[in-house]
Amino acid sequence: MEGLGQRAPSMMLIHLRKVTQMPLFERRETVPETTPEEVQARLTQGDNLLLLDVREPAEFREGHVAGSRLAPLDQLAFQLDDLPRDRQIVAICRSGNRSGVATAMLRRAGFDAVNMRGGMIDWVKRGLPVERDGQ
Repeated sequence: MEGLGQRAPSMMLIHLRKVTQMPLFERRETVPETTPEEVQARLTQGDNLLLLDVREPAEFREGHVAGSRLAPLDQLAFQLDDLPRDRQIVAICRSGNRSGVATAMLRRAGFDAVNMRGGMIDWVKRGLPVERDGQ
C-alpha cells in the first residue's frame, strides 16, 4: 500500500472527491462562519471545540492557535475517520479561504464545522495569543 506522501496528486483528488461527494474548487459554497473573537471567547468559556488548522506544516510552525490540530487541506480527506463527530470543528487557515473549502468538505461529510473568518491574519491583528513550535 502506498504511503500518503507517495500518492500521486491526481489520485489524491480522486480520493478526495470520492470521500466528500463534492466537486473540488468548482464553486464556492456558503458555509457558517465565526470570528476570531468568538472562537477565543468560546475557548475561554471551556467549549470543547476542535480547532483544525488546514495550512501547511511550515505555516503551522510559524504560529497557530494553541491546542489546534494540523490537517493540511490536501490531506484532510484522509483524516476524516480520525475526527470526532461529537465536537464542533473550527477550520482555520491563513486568511479564511482554505478553511472555507475545508468547512464545506467537512459539512458534506456530516461534521458540525464552521470557518474562522479572516484566519490567522485576523487572529493576529486582534492580538490574540499565538503558539509557535518550540515555545
